[in-house]
Amino acid sequence: MERVLVVCGAGASSTFLAHWMRQGASSRGLEITVQAGSLADLPAQLPDLDILLVGAHLRESYPRILEQAAGTNVRVALLPALTYDRVGSDLALGIVEELTDARPG
Repeated sequence: MERVLVVCGAGASSTFLAHWMRQGASSRGLEITVQAGSLADLPAQLPDLDILLVGAHLRESYPRILEQAAGTNVRVALLPALTYDRVGSDLALGIVEELTDARPG
């Protein structure tokens, strides 16, 4: 089971996206758990993750986020600008599928 965290600045928009991703994951047959979080919570949550999706509006913070994830096995992706609904969750789930397929081993 892949553990996915979606982060945004305060955790509000990621909550909507995580909700829709959980609904869409089962219909795609993905064995994942999806949680939402804020940028401030990230250091504490990194050790428990497999995949980290970063909201597009955090583009300027992305290099720092990559530094935080360095040395972990967490796969990190910067989301494109998307809507935080079913349509956006389909795009985000596609990224999760790509990262899952790219997993070493």
